[in-house]
Amino acid sequence: MSSRSPLRGKVQPEQPGRTDASNAELSALINRQLDSHHAIDKRVAVLEAELKHLATKNEVSKAKLWAATGGLTALVSLALVVLGYLRLLR
Repeated sequence: MSSRSPLRGKVQPEQPGRTDASNAELSALINRQLDSHHAIDKRVAVLEAELKHLATKNEVSKAKLWAATGGLTALVSLALVVLGYLRLLR
C-alpha cells in the first residue's frame, strides 16, 4: 500500500489465493474486528424487535375492508332509521 492509501494502517482481510496470513490479521480475526457479519446480525435483530408492532400489507388491506364494511353498514343503518322516522311522521 502506498502512503496515500485510505486503507493505510487498517487491518485488511485475507486476499483470495494468499496462503500466508499476517499476525495483525490473525489477531484482528480473533478479536472479531473483521467480522462485520456479527455486527449486522445484531443490528438486524434490534430492528426486528422494534418493528414487530408494524402491520403487514395483508393486515392493512383487511383493516381497509373492515373500515369500508363498517362505514357502509353505518350508512345503511342511518338510512333505515331516517326512513322509519319519516314513516312515523305520515
